[in-house]
Amino acid sequence: MTKKIFTNRRAARFFVVQALYQMEHLDQPLQLLLDEFRSLHLHDKSHAFARDTNGALFEYIVQGVHQHGNDLDEKIQEVLSVEWPLERLDAVVRAVLRASAFELLFDVETPLPVIISEYLEVSKIFLAQGEVTFIHVVIDKLGSLLRSSD
Repeated sequence: MTKKIFTNRRAARFFVVQALYQMEHLDQPLQLLLDEFRSLHLHDKSHAFARDTNGALFEYIVQGVHQHGNDLDEKIQEVLSVEWPLERLDAVVRAVLRASAFELLFDVETPLPVIISEYLEVSKIFLAQGEVTFIHVVIDKLGSLLRSSD
């Protein structure tokens, strides 16, 4: 796979997924997590994919998912089958779905196709093709549920 450097917005989403994964697995205060990513990751010029990051977008999404997590999980669960509840999914998949659901609800300036494309490209770094396809289907369904005009 050829490594392509992400735009600063895609880099933000890449680190959002990592931060949400970390938030789920570590008992770490939100501010400490944000400080860690700000100082160690967001502008690391040696990073393979994300050498410059839109820090404001990163913080907006992470804080938003943290603040609205239960509501986002409910919306995601509405489009999942009963056999596959959110807690049964891989933690990275949950992170991608939560971040994309937050953007769909609270960042109406970003069109649905852009949100889908961005999170699919980020997902390809972490996940196998089957999981990426699953994410595509779920985000598309979330878009239909959460946005009536896209």
